[in-house]
Amino acid sequence: MLKHLLCILAVAHLTAAFAEEAPDAAVKEAQAVVEQYMAHAKAGEWEKSSELMHPVALSDFKEMLMAAAEGAEKKGQAAGLLSLFDGVKDIAALKGLSPKIFFTKFITTVVNKNPQVAGILAGAETSLIGPVKEGNDQIHFVYRMKGMVEEAKFSAMEVVSLKQHEAKWYVLMKANIEGMAAMLKKQFGEAGK
Repeated sequence: MLKHLLCILAVAHLTAAFAEEAPDAAVKEAQAVVEQYMAHAKAGEWEKSSELMHPVALSDFKEMLMAAAEGAEKKGQAAGLLSLFDGVKDIAALKGLSPKIFFTKFITTVVNKNPQVAGILAGAETSLIGPVKEGNDQIHFVYRMKGMVEEAKFSAMEVVSLKQHEAKWYVLMKANIEGMAAMLKKQFGEAGK
C-alpha cells in the first residue's frame, strides 16, 4: 500500500514538474509574435511591425497624436508636428491615415531622423529570457538587448507586452512611445484649448 502511494505521489510530482516546464500554447503563440516583431524592428521594417501591434493601442496612439496635431494646427504650428510623419502634407491627410499607417509613418520618420537609433536596433542582439502571464489575455516577455552605442557596449533588460485581440496575440505600445505621444500632446495642446 505504501509503495503504491509513493508511486502515485512520484507520478503526480513528475506530471506537475513537466507542466511547469512546458510552455502552454498561448505562450508559444505569443512568443512567435514577439520574435517576428523584434526581427522586423531590427530590420527597420516598421510597416510589418505595425501589423503585429494591438489595434486598440494603435488607435489610442493615433487619437492622442491627432489631438496634438489639431492643437498645433490651431496655433499655426502644424508644420512642426507634421515633420514627424514623412510625406504627410496637412492635418486632413494625417487624419485620413489608418492607425497602422499613422504609426508606421511616425516611427519610420523618428528612427530615420535619428540614425544612431536605427544603427543600435540593427546591430543589437536580443535574447528572450522568459514570459510572465498576466491573466489569460496578457503576457509580458522579458528579454536582454546587447549592442554598441558608439564605442561603448551596452546590455539592457527590456519587456515587450502582448494582449489578445480576437483570439490573436498583438504587441502593446511601449511606454516610451506612449510617453512621447503624451509629451507632444502636452507641447502642442488640444484643439479648442
